[in-house]
Amino acid sequence: MILMGANDVCTSTEASMTSVANFRTSYKTGLETLSKGVPDARIDVSSIPNIFNLWSVLHTSTAAQLTWGLAKICQSMLAEPTSESASRWAAAPPRRSPNPVTPCRALPATPTARVH
Repeated sequence: MILMGANDVCTSTEASMTSVANFRTSYKTGLETLSKGVPDARIDVSSIPNIFNLWSVLHTSTAAQLTWGLAKICQSMLAEPTSESASRWAAAPPRRSPNPVTPCRALPATPTARVH
């Protein structure tokens, strides 16, 4: 199993998140490399974890807040979970949509194993 994407979203700060353009290029290159190196590989593409949903469900949980802070989990998205900065996702510019994990939106709607 090869996972791509979560580390592009979950960085130490929002500023260090991978841009959609860079994600698209890296993602396509990764699929091309895999399909050329292992032409019979079965490739299943699924979504990057929805960090906004994680925040939405757990941002009021003291245990989640402590875990996210102490373990420094996805600070680009989960730092200060009860502040206004977290709720701004819903009304923010395109960089932050209701699901701020949007690099996947830059990908083809029907990705296939053959990326030529």
